[in-house]
Amino acid sequence: MIQNNVQNQLFFSFKGVSPLSSLVVPGSIVRVEILGKAAGGGTLVRIAGETFTASGVARFAQGETVNVRVSFSGNTVFLHPVGSPQSTVPPDVFARLGVNQGGTAAFLVSFFQKINARLDGNAINALSKLSSRFPLKEGRAAEAAAILSERGIEPSYEAVSRLVSAMEGKTGDGEGGSEGNAERYFLSFINHKKGQELHWIIIPFNRVFADQQCSGSIRFLLDTAAGVHRETRITFLEGDRCWEFEVEGNICRFTAEPSFKSVNFDKFVVYLKSLLSAAGIADVSWHAGEDRGASLIQSVDLEI
Repeated sequence: MIQNNVQNQLFFSFKGVSPLSSLVVPGSIVRVEILGKAAGGGTLVRIAGETFTASGVARFAQGETVNVRVSFSGNTVFLHPVGSPQSTVPPDVFARLGVNQGGTAAFLVSFFQKINARLDGNAINALSKLSSRFPLKEGRAAEAAAILSERGIEPSYEAVSRLVSAMEGKTGDGEGGSEGNAERYFLSFINHKKGQELHWIIIPFNRVFADQQCSGSIRFLLDTAAGVHRETRITFLEGDRCWEFEVEGNICRFTAEPSFKSVNFDKFVVYLKSLLSAAGIADVSWHAGEDRGASLIQSVDLEI
């Protein structure tokens, strides 16, 4: 995967009129493959099954690939690489923000960058410290605190705890008491509260699957300006195990806590690829829980 090469904005120039705009839609995820040197100069790259001759990419080695999210502006195509389990966070990002490098901090940087929010090192450090008060749930607590913060709601311990419970499907569904109603009202308020134009919606569930009581939530990242869906996250709790899924375009990443051996995760990858292929999701991988959010979205610009 292209890692440090995408830290700076890169400029690709294609010869002729590109059919890319007719092959992909804004917001879709595609893979850019570096094929090697072109006979007449430049570099051959493949995007969405089509081959282009590009200049300005000589630094990349043949065989390198990167997954990108596509957007268009006039004659310019903006490609935003999306993270993968093999990606790394450029260390200077933490240094510039004054953020302690770690899994939770990396997730928070990635979270705010993904919704195009301003990166505030002091706020990220505070949210990371707050999430540490939720042992074994630091990732969900960081996500809950970030959602509250970007919507202008004070991420107090109580508010984060309530939102984590909602993300785990514990909203009092099926209960007629005032406590259940209060939790549902709280979540409704969070979902409707205006934040960034890229807006997370949380939908909890609590039901029986295969004779076992399960709970969790589905979270959708919606682009309210463009009216499109960008990403889906799923928390699924069954018994003592918690599964986390992240789906973006045709890419699915997942993990489980307590963790399995690598060989078992690899078997799950084979099964999920078979299951999800009908939905157009062909790129499935697993990652360790501490790696969640450990990659950042950077920008790569292509001019047609």
